Amino acid sequence: MPPKTNAERQATKIEKEKKDLARLGGRICRFHLPAAPDAALTELMLWHGVDDWREAIQTLLLRLHEAGPEASAPFLAVSRHKISVSAKVSRQLAEFVAPAEAE
Repeated sequence: MPPKTNAERQATKIEKEKKDLARLGGRICRFHLPAAPDAALTELMLWHGVDDWREAIQTLLLRLHEAGPEASAPFLAVSRHKISVSAKVSRQLAEFVAPAEAE
């Protein structure tokens, strides 16, 4: 039997995922995990003896949901940078833009 092509391997993988999805329900979720969150997840898994990252993520989500809106809020509070422009910088920007508009 000749080796499978990439397209055949991909088709087999997709078919398996569809069967799993039909059996388990839910949806397939793929995402990139940057270094810092990956390190945090790895350490959490080590602390609590979890071997599979999917199990860890699912458990975290379910426990946060069980905690309710108020108790889970601090864990989903995303820090956002607030940009405030000083009067001096505002004047400098205005001076920078004004000559360009005159052209």
